[in-house]
Amino acid sequence: MKKAYFLVACLLVSLTGQGQTPTQIKLVSGDYPPFTGQSLPGGGLVTRLVEATFAQAFDGAQIQVAFEPWARGLANTENQKYQATFPYFRNEQRASAFYFSQPVIFIENVFYYHRSENAENFDKKTICLPLGYAKGSLGELIAAHDMTLIRPASMLQCFKMLAKKRVDFLACSKRVGHFFTASYPQFQGLAFRPSGSAVAPVPLYAIFPKKNGLAIVTRFNVALQQLKRSGGYQKIIDSSFVKENL
Repeated sequence: MKKAYFLVACLLVSLTGQGQTPTQIKLVSGDYPPFTGQSLPGGGLVTRLVEATFAQAFDGAQIQVAFEPWARGLANTENQKYQATFPYFRNEQRASAFYFSQPVIFIENVFYYHRSENAENFDKKTICLPLGYAKGSLGELIAAHDMTLIRPASMLQCFKMLAKKRVDFLACSKRVGHFFTASYPQFQGLAFRPSGSAVAPVPLYAIFPKKNGLAIVTRFNVALQQLKRSGGYQKIIDSSFVKENL
């Protein structure tokens, strides 16, 4: 165990410029309420978790979070304008260009549908998932039931289409669904059912550019575990849950 800590310490010293701690951390995210968003309190739940982790990792550093369209933020992070971006699902394409942190949060996916419709049958139905959202195991369901995938620009558009019965289902996490049904009265007539992946929560990560990102992601991972052990992580989760249920 002591040897492992020694190796981590050597890695941090060698890759951060003789042990120098950055005085400024620049991060970027996009619009993914209630997890991230410029208009959300504190930038959203995951933004607060990531900021707290960086504050734990780099004591005294100034942490700045910008919000950009997802594709732009991802490209700017790969080009090292930002030291990290979040939150992201893991896939092979991203893994070739970025280091992935330990999971920042796990989400449970569900299907929303209109209460007046039969939600037991997926055959040849339409399902909404915004552009940029990972399909994951949803692709298998779509193929197995010959479903049609509709991909508008935002989750808000998906909820509007479902409320108007222009699609049969939409796929999102429980927290996302709760945010929209609680925030918009026109969506309160919608219901949800668990998807197959609800039993196995899906991780979301912070990701770091392969060039010069190894030391920072290493320190981030250590700090994330420290934040969890101290109770600070759960405190942020609990405070967010209270706000979402007011």
